[in-house]
Amino acid sequence: MGLPAVPHGGEGAGADSVRACIEQLGASRVNHGVRAIEDPAVLDLLLDSEVSLDVCPTSNVALQVVAALDEHPFPRLLAAGVPMSLNTDCPLFFRTSVVAEYAAVQASFDVGDDVLADVAETSLRRSSCPADRREAALGKLALARGQIG
Repeated sequence: MGLPAVPHGGEGAGADSVRACIEQLGASRVNHGVRAIEDPAVLDLLLDSEVSLDVCPTSNVALQVVAALDEHPFPRLLAAGVPMSLNTDCPLFFRTSVVAEYAAVQASFDVGDDVLADVAETSLRRSSCPADRREAALGKLALARGQIG
């Protein structure tokens, strides 16, 4: 029906669930997926398949996927070249926002504005929002990059 496959995987279940999302469900993005870090072959599959992860660090801590934010695999996934977006999962339940997720990641992993802008760009490019809205947002991001870069 033209809708993208965006299943949950690699949060409660391990790296094999990320593999299943890609190979069996044809995922274009995987919600969470952070446990892909446990298997280098799954990381390679993410890269080869051009599948991105919708990462929700606060949720991952609250649900005990990781014990603390500074143990989150975000920097290792980033270093592996896995495309990611930052998300809230359930903002009311986890008392967070997308802005708070970006701030938490920046504070916890000492990543610069340029890295966060790359993550934001991935989020936009991999989103399923209408093309005109995506292009307008990418234009605003490009302007912001000029101010921060």
